[in-house]
Amino acid sequence: MRFPGDVADPTDRPHFLTDCYITEFNLTIKKFPNYDANGLTHIYGFPTVKTNEWEKNYFEKVWPNWKDGIRNDTKEQIKDIGTYYDRTTGIVTDQLKKWLNNTHDNVREEIDVWYKWINIWCKFTLESFLESNIDVIKAKVPEESRQDLDMKTLAKLLPWSDDALRGYSVFTYTQQLDQSLVQYLREGLGNWWSHHMHTLVGGMHSLADGFFDRGVLIEKDDLETNEQVFKISYFFLSNSPNRDFVKVTSYANKENPKNNAVYTAQLLSQKQMGITRTDGFDMQREDTNSIISKIQMTSTHMGHI
Repeated sequence: MRFPGDVADPTDRPHFLTDCYITEFNLTIKKFPNYDANGLTHIYGFPTVKTNEWEKNYFEKVWPNWKDGIRNDTKEQIKDIGTYYDRTTGIVTDQLKKWLNNTHDNVREEIDVWYKWINIWCKFTLESFLESNIDVIKAKVPEESRQDLDMKTLAKLLPWSDDALRGYSVFTYTQQLDQSLVQYLREGLGNWWSHHMHTLVGGMHSLADGFFDRGVLIEKDDLETNEQVFKISYFFLSNSPNRDFVKVTSYANKENPKNNAVYTAQLLSQKQMGITRTDGFDMQREDTNSIISKIQMTSTHMGHI
């Protein structure tokens, strides 16, 4: 499995939980070649050349009208299809970033901002967004939701021409443009795709082995294996991040055929992982007495499900 981030830069690794375990267990990582500037491209019978040379020499021959959707006063600023995509979708992601910057690290506000932004843009697929003109954007995005959205620039970039859509899809190998716009944008927001990536030496099993090889988990610990998880609920107190914990719910199985199994586990501290509480969990707030009682029930189940 490949993880985003440079081997030489531990601050550039957004897969926080896994990389925290890698650090704690002192596991060896190596570079994963996710991009090769000298890679070769062969499309539509043109000569096989380096990818960046193919774009420069042949992109406009195949898709000559890719700039037709761009206003004349903006065309010279857009040099290639990658820049066009980044400029267009960046207007949407910049809105979210500005909203998050105004939350002052308040967890509840951050969650509300994420939900608000997702509810606005989940109405679009990537394709329908790029094909929209500014009137469609106005119709689907209410005026009160356009705060920090650069409508003026968006009007200069939309709608994308057929050549732009086809060229982007083929050249970047993005086959399914009809999927959720939010799904595509989250990759960039989370920095999950980068030229610099890394992987574990010896494969992913070395991470699981790390729980046992270094005495993190021992035989007498309360462990459950072969469980199929379908829900992870995250509980927190705003002023006590190190008391955060999760409840993991697994499907019933042969040993417990009637009831779903529920396990409670304390999390690694956020300081260790360097993450916000919003990453990938069903958020639930607990009052002080309740959360303390549930923290006392924590076990090591999360280590080996």
